[in-house]
Amino acid sequence: MPSIKDLKKRIGTVRNTQQTTRAMKMVSAAKLRRAQDAILANRPYARQLKHLLDLVSAQPNIQATGRLIQKDGLELQDRRILLVVVTSDRGLCGGFNSNVIRAAQRWVKKNATRGQVSLAFVGRKGHEFFRGRKDFALEQYFAEAGGKVTFAKARKVADSLITKFLDGSFHEVHVIYNEFKNAVSQVVRTEQFLPLALGATEGRLETAAPLLIV
Repeated sequence: MPSIKDLKKRIGTVRNTQQTTRAMKMVSAAKLRRAQDAILANRPYARQLKHLLDLVSAQPNIQATGRLIQKDGLELQDRRILLVVVTSDRGLCGGFNSNVIRAAQRWVKKNATRGQVSLAFVGRKGHEFFRGRKDFALEQYFAEAGGKVTFAKARKVADSLITKFLDGSFHEVHVIYNEFKNAVSQVVRTEQFLPLALGATEGRLETAAPLLIV
């Protein structure tokens, strides 16, 4: 049976651990608030940009053309598809990473009949999971995109993906990620990054001065 001295020592150890975890919780809460504010501040710009592209493509007097725009009726036998899996660099975040990973596995299986699907990665956890599995074709791991999110990092990833699309390495580029809802809820989203799929009326536009998107 432990002595009184041993019990007091254990109580002191537990209290010290509580103080440490309490400080970690405060730091994490501050980081979460900053990240949440950044997401909510930038989301309207992304949505309005997509809305603007759809509006322009739907205009009867404008024909949108460019190498990044999806062509109607284009079917390729050996289609090469790139899926960018976005996860975190660290764990201890519940189902944040596992939900994306499972959704990516299902997406690859579902689209395997359309062509060869390869995976690229933003975030260490997703890369570590798929790296040891031989039944998946792996592409680039954007290790430099980790840590604090900045426009420069995002542009570097986007430029690399655009280059792969323009040089014919891939015919489609998709991104799978967690869409932030609130601190305890995220929704897994899969969106087509390239080619740009403009408004549904794009194929019926009349010939006019073209809007060039390169």
